[in-house]
Amino acid sequence: MSNKNGKRKVFILGIDGATFDVIKPLIKKGELANFGKLIDSGTHGTLWSTIPTVSAPAWTSFATGKNCGKHSIIGFTKRDKNNGYKIKYLTGNDNKSLTLWEVLSGKDKSVVVINVPMTYPPKKVNGILVSGSDAVSANACFTYPASFKEEIFKVSSDYRINLILGGYLSDDKRRHKALDLILSSIDARQKLVLHLMDNAPWDLFVVKFNNPDTVQHHFWKYTDPTHPYHDPTCSEKLKNSISTVYKRLDGVLGEIMGKLDDDTTLIVMSDHGSGQRINKAVFLNEWLRTLGLLTKKTKGKRSGIFSLSDIVYNSIEKILSLLLKNVPPNIKAWLKKRLPGAISRATSYFKFAGIDWDNTKAFVGEVESIRINLKDVFPNGQVSKGKEYDELREKIIREIMYLKDPETGEQVIEKAYKREELYNGPCVHEFPDIILVPKDNKYDISWKFFRGKKVARIGDSFVVKQNHWRGTSGMHRPNGIFIMKGKDVKCGDEITNAGIMDVFPTVMYQMGFPVPDDVDGKVLTGAFKGDVLKANPVKYERSLDSGTGDENAQVYSEEEARKVKEFLQELGYIE
Repeated sequence: MSNKNGKRKVFILGIDGATFDVIKPLIKKGELANFGKLIDSGTHGTLWSTIPTVSAPAWTSFATGKNCGKHSIIGFTKRDKNNGYKIKYLTGNDNKSLTLWEVLSGKDKSVVVINVPMTYPPKKVNGILVSGSDAVSANACFTYPASFKEEIFKVSSDYRINLILGGYLSDDKRRHKALDLILSSIDARQKLVLHLMDNAPWDLFVVKFNNPDTVQHHFWKYTDPTHPYHDPTCSEKLKNSISTVYKRLDGVLGEIMGKLDDDTTLIVMSDHGSGQRINKAVFLNEWLRTLGLLTKKTKGKRSGIFSLSDIVYNSIEKILSLLLKNVPPNIKAWLKKRLPGAISRATSYFKFAGIDWDNTKAFVGEVESIRINLKDVFPNGQVSKGKEYDELREKIIREIMYLKDPETGEQVIEKAYKREELYNGPCVHEFPDIILVPKDNKYDISWKFFRGKKVARIGDSFVVKQNHWRGTSGMHRPNGIFIMKGKDVKCGDEITNAGIMDVFPTVMYQMGFPVPDDVDGKVLTGAFKGDVLKANPVKYERSLDSGTGDENAQVYSEEEARKVKEFLQELGYIE
C-alpha cells in the first residue's frame, strides 16, 4: 500500500451533485471518456448521502466521518439556541468534530484542501486550505495561510468561491451567459488545482467542484424531456447544458489523472445526486393548523416577537427579491449597495413570524422537519417534556403519513423520523424533533400559509404548485457517486451500501493509519483487493477529537450574511 518514497497518497475529486443517472448515459454515448476509463479500471458504486440530502451536512459528514449528531451541522441554517425563535447561518465554526485534513495534519501529513463547504473561517492545517461556499466573498480571509490568497489570484485571476448567477437567469440570452460563467469557473478552479499539484507538497489533496449542482438546479428542465416544465423549443445550448458541464469536468478529470503516479489512490465522489424539482410544495404549517397544533396571529395582535420593524424589513425583502429576479447583473450590484443593509441580518426570525406562539404546539423547522414548541426550550413553549411531548410527536408522525398528492395518489412524505432514530451524539437535542423525507426528495416543504387565489392548491389538499422564484427546476437526490482507483483497489468492480461517512475511514486506511474509534463510517473493504486486506487488516485507535467548533463566534458581517442568504435562496435551500 505504499509507493516508492514510502508515502501513501490520496487525491479526492469532489463533484457536487454528480449522479450516475447523468454520467453513465453519457459514457455510453462516448462523451465522458475519462469517467468511463476510471470506472473500468477501479471500483465504483452509489454513495448515499445524509438526511437531509443537503450539501452542508453531507460534506461535513464526509469531512468528519461522523453523523450530524456529532458534528452538529444539519443544514445551512439552524435554530439559534441562544435566541428563541431565531435561526442562524452556519459556518465551519459550527462543526464540532475534527476533519480528515486536521487529523492527518496532526500525523505530519501534508494536505491541500480546496472549496469544501463548511470550512470557513479557515483553520490551521499542515499545508493549504481554501474555504468553500460559506466564505461567500473573495474579500474575506478565506485561505490558510492567509498569504496564500494572493497566490490564488496570481495563478487564476478569475477564481470564484461561489457562483451566484442572479439576474443571469431571467431570459435565454442571459442563461447562455450563465452557462459561460459556469464553464469559466471550472477552468479557473482547474488552473489552481493543477498549479498546486505541481508546486505544493501533499499527501492528501481534496478539491470540490460545485458546477454540476449549479447547472442541475437551474437547467434541469431544459435537458429533461420528462420534466413538467420542459420546453422542447429551447436552444441546443440549453438542452445540452448539463452534459456540457460534465464533459468539461471529464477534461478536468483527465488532467488530474495524467499527473498522478500509479501509487496514488484517486477517489471521485459527490455529496448527493440530482433529479427533477417538480414544483410542488407541501404546506405543512397549514396542515398543522388544521390539526389544531398551530395558530396564526389575528390582525393587530402582537406578541413582542414580531414588531413593526420586522414588517418593514419583510416588505423590503419582498421588493428586493422581485427586483433582483429580473434586474440585469450590473444594475443589481448597484442596487445592493444602496438598499438598506439591515435586510441582511445574520440571524433572522423563523420564517413564520405570523404564528401565535402562545397557542402553537408544533411548526415547520429550519430544514425538512417539524419542531415541537417545548417549554424550557422556546420562550413561548406550550408542550411539556415527557408524556405530552412523546404523545404529540407520535401523533404527528402517524398523521403525516396520510398526506397525499391528489394528482398522483402517492404519499408526499416517504418517511418521518424521530431525530434520535437518525442521529446520535451530543448535538441531537439541538435538532428538530421530527425529520422528514419527502417522497423521492422531489416535494418541497413549505412554511407558508394559504393566501387566497395566489396559492395554486391542488384540490383540497395541502399540496401546492409552486414555481421557484428563480426558476430552479432540479433538486437533490440521495444517490451520490463513488469511484476509486489505485493499485490496492479492485478493477472493474462495483460496491454497494457505501455512505458518505465511509470516505473518511477509507482514506485513513488507505494511507496506512488506524481509524479513529468515534467515527460512524466504515472502511469500504469491498473496494480493496483480498491480499491487501489480508496483509493490512483494519485497525482502530482512540480518537483525540475533543471538538473544534466555536458556534458562538461572530463570523458574518451584515453584507456577508446577505450574500449567504442570496446564495441559498438561488439554489432553493431556503425560501
